Amino acid sequence: MKRLILAMLMGSMFLIDSPPATAGVITSTFGPGDSFDAGTGWIVDASQDMAMPFTVSGGSNFTFTSVELALSGSLGTLNILLMSDAAGLPGGVIESITVTDPAGITTATSTAFPTLVAGTTYWIATQYLTDGYDGGWNLNDQGFIGPEASTLDSGASWIPFDNTLSAFRVNGDTIAAVPEPGSLTLLGVGRVSLGGMAWRKRRIAA
Repeated sequence: MKRLILAMLMGSMFLIDSPPATAGVITSTFGPGDSFDAGTGWIVDASQDMAMPFTVSGGSNFTFTSVELALSGSLGTLNILLMSDAAGLPGGVIESITVTDPAGITTATSTAFPTLVAGTTYWIATQYLTDGYDGGWNLNDQGFIGPEASTLDSGASWIPFDNTLSAFRVNGDTIAAVPEPGSLTLLGVGRVSLGGMAWRKRRIAA
């Protein structure tokens, strides 16, 4: 009986541990085998930057881990931005990641690991730096069309339009649901009750 009570108490402790994370793709416009249109893309240089939106679907939040973009161009550095949404346009910068000599499928890996909330729209954007990068963000080859935005003044203002989306993939770790406060309260009551049972058992046996 004492072993059973101890096992139940330990089990209740595990129930409130941090939930495990599951790696997954939040959104992607790449085709099978990571295909994309290698011959066409939106210009990314000193005159223009681009931004593509995505919405976290489903009921789970994610920890943002990385984004992959199909890029082509000259040598140099480029900032990749994770941005909030401001009434259908790119808003504030959540995280900025610098990539060097981007070519082909380029991965920008997060170091801040911000939380992406289910049902919320975010933007992935390029930000030209001052070292002469001159390239493009290749389009998807699956016919995905939707809202996007461009800026001609380094992000001071954005121009929205609908057209063929660039190829990109946003990755993250699923954040499993945490028990609601009411559930934790009930769990606590259960643990206290189990503790009382163990105490009564010991007292009777004494």
